[in-house]
Amino acid sequence: MKILSSPVLLALTLCSLGLATVAHAAVVTATYTSATDVPVTAAGYTASGNTVDFTLSYAPVTGTALTVVNNTSRNIISGTFGNLAQGLAVALK
Repeated sequence: MKILSSPVLLALTLCSLGLATVAHAAVVTATYTSATDVPVTAAGYTASGNTVDFTLSYAPVTGTALTVVNNTSRNIISGTFGNLAQGLAVALK
């Protein structure tokens, strides 16, 4: 899965009684102004619980692959976005 460069804000709240963290769902805003845009760059990524909203701000040629997440390490990308199934074709306007 490819992801365009856009910051992903995952809020983590530390529990006052320990080291437990609670991750809040995030919306990844994937805005593409060129084929080289990648919204999320991370050393591993968990998509579960998050959604992604796409905005296309240029006219790509047919067959252009757009990346949503760029994994910069050996850590895995896990889960799927809540509103996007694996291999799903997305119509962008």
